Order: sequence, then structure tokens, then C-alpha cells
Amino acid sequence: MAKPINPEVARATFPVWLSRTMAFNNPQEKVVKKYPKFTKAEKVKYTKKIEQYLSEMEDKPKLFGDTDSGRAVAIKLDGMVRYVWRADVLTEAEYNEVKKRHRVGVDMLRQKLNRPVDKEL
Repeated sequence: MAKPINPEVARATFPVWLSRTMAFNNPQEKVVKKYPKFTKAEKVKYTKKIEQYLSEMEDKPKLFGDTDSGRAVAIKLDGMVRYVWRADVLTEAEYNEVKKRHRVGVDMLRQKLNRPVDKEL
């Protein structure tokens, strides 16, 4: 049996970002659509039906491809509710931290070198 969902989390809606590139079935277009890393989505309010599905995901992880990814989460992406694992999404604080680390690396690449860059060395 899965742990009960915190009522505050169940009622909340907030922005989340995908932590990796993911592919979802898109029934309107009858194709599988790939969403790149850091695509913005929104955590939805949980209804009883959503809570039951999330609970089923957590109870039967082998059916849903879980690799110890934590809790199941329902998000809205392109107007559709999608079910993912907590490890597949980033909160705003986590997203800002990743972006800050990435920015530091890019800034280091842009820095002017403090040494001569010659072919004679």
C-alpha cells in the first residue's frame, strides 16, 4: 500500500520542469511526442481518480517502469494530464539551482583567458 498523499500537496498547483527528455503518447495527433529537458509543466490538483491512479503506480512499480524514483506525480503538459515519477520533475528551487550551475559553466567558457594563446608555446 502506498503512503497517503499529503492533502496540502494534493490541493496545490505549481510550476514544474521536466528533469530529462521524455516521450508521451499524444492521442490527438496519434503520435508519440518528445518533450525536451526543462520543458515547463504544471502540477495539477489531485481528484479522487488521479489519487487512485497514483496510488496504483506506487503499488505496482514494475508495471509503470519505476526505478526507485520516489512518489508518483500528476502534471499537466500540453493541456493533458500526464503521470510521472517525482524524479522526472524539478520544482522551481531545483530548476533554479540547475540553471545556476549551468550558467557558471557557460560563464567559464566565455571568460577571456589570462594567459597567452600562441602556437609558439
